[in-house]
Amino acid sequence: YNNTRYGINITNSKNITINSNTIYNNSYSGIILINNINDTIKNNIIYNNTLAGIMLNSSNYTIIENNNVTKNGVMTTSSNAANIIIFESSGNNLTNNTITRSEGYGIRLDSSENNLLTNNTIINNNLTGIYASGDSNQVNQVINSTGITSTVSSSILKIFWYLRMYIYDIAPIANMNVTFYNRTGKLIASALTAGHGYTREITLL
Repeated sequence: YNNTRYGINITNSKNITINSNTIYNNSYSGIILINNINDTIKNNIIYNNTLAGIMLNSSNYTIIENNNVTKNGVMTTSSNAANIIIFESSGNNLTNNTITRSEGYGIRLDSSENNLLTNNTIINNNLTGIYASGDSNQVNQVINSTGITSTVSSSILKIFWYLRMYIYDIAPIANMNVTFYNRTGKLIASALTAGHGYTREITLL
């Protein structure tokens, strides 16, 4: 903490794990990975860092999970400020993170593709929850994440919700037909429960 640049800076490395740290009050980013591959960032509390809480720069196949990333990114310093910045990086997975209260964006995806954001809570950020920019062929996906607002510039951001029902009465009920409607009464899908009582996953676009 209180470093003049980064809390943790790892460059040209692979298979690094950053686990269970409290990282705060750094003048640039709390964590930055540059030209890395197959790293893991998990179970950290990251707050009050000036540019970003976590930044991936040309780093691929990173797992970012179960982190609390809050109040990072000061807009007076950079219009790119965000809790998490992913720049020219691909194949990264962000799962079960709480991403809140940035002066900038919750997550900024810049010239990046094939990143998957699943089961994240992205709320109360000053600008949109997710900002995606870059080439029109670059696709990133968001699945079952709470509080999503987004701004997209020249790239593609796909947002999905998946729903799966479990039906039981003392024991799981098989071959029960479950029908899904939206709040206006429009039919979304129907599915049968299997022997374990669960329906298949229904994709809600």
